[in-house]
Amino acid sequence: TGIAFVGPDASVRETFTLGEDYCIHSIAWTGSEVVAAWHGYPGEAGINVAAFAPEDGASRDLAHFGSVNSSGTELVWTGSIMALFFTDRGVPPSPYGEVPYLATIPLDGGAPTQVSISDHPDFASFSDPIWTGSEIDVALVKWFGSTIEVDLVRLSLGGERLADDFPMEDHMLFAWTGSEYLVTTSDDRTGTWEVYVNRIGACE
Repeated sequence: TGIAFVGPDASVRETFTLGEDYCIHSIAWTGSEVVAAWHGYPGEAGINVAAFAPEDGASRDLAHFGSVNSSGTELVWTGSIMALFFTDRGVPPSPYGEVPYLATIPLDGGAPTQVSISDHPDFASFSDPIWTGSEIDVALVKWFGSTIEVDLVRLSLGGERLADDFPMEDHMLFAWTGSEYLVTTSDDRTGTWEVYVNRIGACE
């Protein structure tokens, strides 16, 4: 497993090799470095985060989160701080399911932080984190037995709720346009399953 920087002429400019026991799950470009998050770590299982620079071939470790029971990573670049979402069942594994976390990683050498974004007692996960320019928004997925509830959650970089969670039915994907959210849903209201795009204003 590794990272390769490819030039406009399709030539490989720089290559970083991580090893055979890794699996990269998310990358983000900061304008000067690629930040990658992957599972597997020398001597310690969990999620490792590191930065790789194509210009001088330098790399640097940034943070390590979670446990052997961590899964699912998404990186979001805010312009100054890298945000990382992941889930973890802990050690020993929690019988109640996974807990989603928001971690923040200053790229200037500051200390990383992490906070749980759900107090749901059963299985919970996340989807589609986005940076609006002032806050991190994410779909929080909660399981109640065989029933799934999905909420749009607006967070500060410290993990504080900025508004009440907004329920979304049959969430698939959502995106930020700069002034509103676009949310895709699917249902069979016409007798056949179809996909719809919904516009949601960013109300305070």
